[in-house]
Amino acid sequence: RLMARYARGATTPSGDFVFDMEGSDFAFESTSFDWLVVDADGTGARLEGTGRITGFGPEVEAMAFRFALVLTDGRPDDLGLQIWLEDGGVQAVYGDGVPMEVVTGNVVVNGGR
Repeated sequence: RLMARYARGATTPSGDFVFDMEGSDFAFESTSFDWLVVDADGTGARLEGTGRITGFGPEVEAMAFRFALVLTDGRPDDLGLQIWLEDGGVQAVYGDGVPMEVVTGNVVVNGGR
């Protein structure tokens, strides 16, 4: 689930992003967004921010993570996600950011107005 947008006059986007890995306890929830860029043609977007991983106990849930999300609204829709420890460099704890086809659900990118 993702909803991200810039409110009128805002310098950072607002909204929420939740990623649940089906068949696993792994889940990621955003806590803030740093930036959002929508492609000029409205078919893709990139979002970066911070969040937390849930499902692995309080020690992991207390850690701060960063994420980068790449979305394509096309045929097929694509999503790429990378999550890494906020203070641990760029070594990924999930994903490599390479977009993969969305099998369930869909991606809808609405350009700025």
